[in-house]
Amino acid sequence: MDRRERIDDVEEALRTIFDDLQARLWTAFPGIIQSFDAGACSCVVQPAIRAKLRAPDNTVSDVTLPLLLDCPVVFPGGGGFTLTFPLSEGDECLVVIASRCIDGWWQSGGVQNQIEFRMHDLSDGFVLPCVRSKARPLSNISTTRVQLRSDDGTTYLEITEGQKIRLVAPNGVEIAGDLTVSGEVTAGTPAVTLTGHHHTGVQTGGGV
Repeated sequence: MDRRERIDDVEEALRTIFDDLQARLWTAFPGIIQSFDAGACSCVVQPAIRAKLRAPDNTVSDVTLPLLLDCPVVFPGGGGFTLTFPLSEGDECLVVIASRCIDGWWQSGGVQNQIEFRMHDLSDGFVLPCVRSKARPLSNISTTRVQLRSDDGTTYLEITEGQKIRLVAPNGVEIAGDLTVSGEVTAGTPAVTLTGHHHTGVQTGGGV
């Protein structure tokens, strides 16, 4: 029992009730990914914030929340295109709790009825990867350019201020498929090796 409940004050009693309601209301919190199912695009997450548990003797202790299972992973996407990246055990993430039960939608898509009438429940979490604590900072973030990069910053694709796209790949670039280039090509490498390369429609010149 909260000691404020013993106070003969209506306003304080209401505050006690609201505090209790807020304590049961889950919205969003950081988590740590335990496993990732790429086929289902879902993961298992350990909430990174402990909950407060009040015992019958009114003592309060911190308890670790249970694992969140089969959480949908939110990758940026739309219009038939999606940006994906691998997720590993230990990656930090943001868990966003839906206000209503998502089970029907998660299984079938479209507009569905609520299978259960739970609200703001830990069973209904969406996972947004890539949020980071200060203990795991991302170094050398560009403040002037858009980048798709590795965490260590050695490999990246960026859009520069001069309307250019710059690719840095220390271990090389692989292209599978045809390559069409419109415009000038400048090669600053000491040598260029072409394999499986042939020309068609070339006529020999007049020899002397």
